[in-house]
Amino acid sequence: MEKEVRSFPIEIRKDGEGVKLAGMPIVYGKRSEDMGFYEYIDAGAATKALKKSDIRGLYGHNSDSLLPLGRQSAKTLRAKESDEGVGIEIDPPKRNPFVDALIESIERGDIREMSFGFTVARDEWTYPKNVKEPAIRHIIEFDQIYDVSYVAFAAYNDTSVALRKMEEHRKTAPLAGGVGGEEETPLTVLLNEEDDIYRKIMGF
Repeated sequence: MEKEVRSFPIEIRKDGEGVKLAGMPIVYGKRSEDMGFYEYIDAGAATKALKKSDIRGLYGHNSDSLLPLGRQSAKTLRAKESDEGVGIEIDPPKRNPFVDALIESIERGDIREMSFGFTVARDEWTYPKNVKEPAIRHIIEFDQIYDVSYVAFAAYNDTSVALRKMEEHRKTAPLAGGVGGEEETPLTVLLNEEDDIYRKIMGF
């Protein structure tokens, strides 16, 4: 299974115990933006993954040179599932100049989103008769949820893994109301280029 990345809005919450970083990376039943396909996450898709994952809060998906902001097993990152989806809340370190700078950047609006990394155990694809219309992907079950990360380019969803799966499934999957085929689309030509651009942006 290959890791995928999606973005989501973030917020800062302040209470008597200090600052908390929060957001909802997984929203059930909501159609995604057009990513070359539309994506829905089915209710309960994260239930099993949350039980076996140890989610980290990172910056730029970087665990090598920067200390983590929080970790699920340390209870400094909490992931809570509801009917709506999965929300996260992080208690960042209090004696860390980088955290102070990160919070200021969020408050100023320099950083507005996070992204989360995951793998998928089960999904389903539906292909419309009109090849110009986007395919629809339903994520039925996540395998692992690895991290939530503050990144400057969170809007760049890494969809190359999903796009490859879409093209592979298209060859054998039936079209909506018809029979599938092996018609090649421009996506198959652009996937490697998208991979390279994304990894340069994200520093992978």
